[in-house]
Amino acid sequence: MEGTFLDASMETQDNQSIAINTNRCEYFISSANNIQCQNSTSYNCSHCLSSFCLKHGLQHQQDLQAAIHRLLTEAEVSYDD
Repeated sequence: MEGTFLDASMETQDNQSIAINTNRCEYFISSANNIQCQNSTSYNCSHCLSSFCLKHGLQHQQDLQAAIHRLLTEAEVSYDD
């Protein structure tokens, strides 16, 4: 029977279970030209709270690892001097 409380409740549950990700990847492909990736996000960085598509999430992790490595190397050189 259409229009009953049960129908309305099921329709509400169906609408709530459909989550559309409208967030865009925050990775800038070309920072000089301000070109940003247009893919939907699937990865949220817990360190900087930025959101990325899977491809750029992995790139972001590699960038962070490289930056940490550089900082540790600089600290070692400074400490040794």
